[in-house]
Amino acid sequence: MNALLTDVLKQLDLKPGDCRSVIVDGYEVEIRRRRLAVHDEGPMVDICLDVPSSERLRTVVLKRGEPEFPKPIVIDESGLAPE
Repeated sequence: MNALLTDVLKQLDLKPGDCRSVIVDGYEVEIRRRRLAVHDEGPMVDICLDVPSSERLRTVVLKRGEPEFPKPIVIDESGLAPE
């Protein structure tokens, strides 16, 4: 049965990511071809991301070591005098 099933699946000619389903004896059977292809040197994965830009996007740079806190704000009496 393995050889017969393999021959039938090859005839489907599924491309990576394709999926087919069929009802067999009242059960839905789904056959899909994975997008991941494994080669001798390991898995080959093509990642394509189309991330929309955002106004809220920001870049954060991290440094190891002690944290750098901002200098304290000094308020003197001159700022409290009425104009």
